[in-house]
Amino acid sequence: MSDHPPFFAEARREIARVVREMRIDLAAFERPLAPCRIKSCGGNCCHDGATLMQEEVEPLLDLLDASGEGLVSQEAHAATPIARDRDGVWKTAAVPSDMSVRISEYPKHFPDTKCVFLEDSGVCRLQRKAMEEGIDPWRYKPFTCWMHPLTIGRERGRHLLTLRNEENDPQSRDGYPGFVCHTHCGRSVADGKPAYQVLRNELEYLGAIGGRNLVGEILEGLSDSAQKRG
Repeated sequence: MSDHPPFFAEARREIARVVREMRIDLAAFERPLAPCRIKSCGGNCCHDGATLMQEEVEPLLDLLDASGEGLVSQEAHAATPIARDRDGVWKTAAVPSDMSVRISEYPKHFPDTKCVFLEDSGVCRLQRKAMEEGIDPWRYKPFTCWMHPLTIGRERGRHLLTLRNEENDPQSRDGYPGFVCHTHCGRSVADGKPAYQVLRNELEYLGAIGGRNLVGEILEGLSDSAQKRG
């Protein structure tokens, strides 16, 4: 974590509140995953742009104003980088890109588009900017970006940290079998490692925001469950 003041200060305060009170879907973190490999996945999780918290919009717009056109892809110069979608949700724009040509095993139901901040290499320009400045590489990245494929949803009136699968992907519908569970880092891999190991960095980062040792809690919870079963 960086010693710099938080870039998304208001958003982080809201995230911290959620993290402090959320439950953990322990079983979800036993699912086997493969680690993120940008060179092969090409950032396919970024194909449709990023959903933003309201509190993230103004800081990103200010960053764009200060950084100029170099922060977005060439295709995005004719587009509005950040805007509301048809449902009124703030998102980063998606622009045409030959994702299905460049990326092996690109999901057939994903469109050939990419986030305006995504380089063809699969690297996020927001992350590259932070790395070039020598600070926390996730400093400028929206919450849903660095957290992927983790999800914080609601169940029985309380927030739940989980990892969506083919059966409960909230974006699954007729003609579109889902999002998270089809990205390279979110789909089950038979010879993969448990999700809590693969996503350790994300869990530690998220836990630090809310003052919780999420990895430790998951390990303890899984151990307790195993003892009860045994």
